[in-house]
Amino acid sequence: TGKFIAAPRFQQIAEEIAQLTNELLGSTINKEDEFISMLAYHLESTITKINIGVKMENPALEEFKKEYPIAYAVAERASRRIEDSFHLKIPDEEKGYIAMYVAVSLEKMRQPRKKKVAVICPMGIVTSKLLYYELMNEIPEIEIVQTGPIKELEEGKIEQTVDLIISTVPVYNINIPHVVVSPMLQQEDKKRIREMLKTERENLTSDIAEEGVFKKNLIFPQISASSSKEVIELLEGALVSQGFAKKGAVRGALLREEEYPTGINTDIPIAIPHGGPELTIKKGFAIATLTDPVKFREMGDPDKVLDVRIVIVPGSEEHTSELQSRQ
Repeated sequence: TGKFIAAPRFQQIAEEIAQLTNELLGSTINKEDEFISMLAYHLESTITKINIGVKMENPALEEFKKEYPIAYAVAERASRRIEDSFHLKIPDEEKGYIAMYVAVSLEKMRQPRKKKVAVICPMGIVTSKLLYYELMNEIPEIEIVQTGPIKELEEGKIEQTVDLIISTVPVYNINIPHVVVSPMLQQEDKKRIREMLKTERENLTSDIAEEGVFKKNLIFPQISASSSKEVIELLEGALVSQGFAKKGAVRGALLREEEYPTGINTDIPIAIPHGGPELTIKKGFAIATLTDPVKFREMGDPDKVLDVRIVIVPGSEEHTSELQSRQ
């Protein structure tokens, strides 16, 4: 990130946009993320151009607004803060670029976590290094967090957070999944490692299905509600009763909606109220379609009110991030 250095004022604005995104979507974008520095650098250049009257262009604006409505709504809200801070008008074209940075940060959060691997190789430093680099080059979906001799494993010094142990010698009496390979890493070895990783992914998918991310009793088709408060209480309450959210989630979602409204002005307006990641127990969605629209304030412009027909309460930050694309 060294080449993306902006003045402190713009860095602060970029960090505030990250925080605003977290507040609106319940995400956990880190202000230290490289895209925040890139956004700060972009804003410094852009605001200079706006001040001297340079016309902004963004040929992808309309397509982006359609494909990423939530990110654009966040950018609209962020633009209001920038306008207040710098006493200027942010054109729609620039809102589109800010939205792209928001979308990139959210998409990055959706990237699958690399599997943490410990490598056991008692055949010497050079052999261990050879296996280490072979694994890094051939199986990029893993992260080698520890290497050591079999003695470390026997003494319980292997981190318990690792997902897989790759060893050149048989290992016994350990609960962590493991696979034995040749120090020269043959084709068959790579196949077995990938099969182990695949098994882990399949188990995760199975667990999610069993947990009921799409449980029927979290789906409410064509309901009648008199207010946004009633819909939020219904959906967030369902997540609580089904064990997806903590007891304070209903109140948390109502309070958050007051300060950070979540109405999105799509072709069929939607809202994504939520209680925040600290109130989540496990992944899940609660969804309602409405016979008659209810009023939600717009995320991008809280002074506007939308007639919302679809309300989705995401049960985790990952789900909120998934919703931001291709509504």
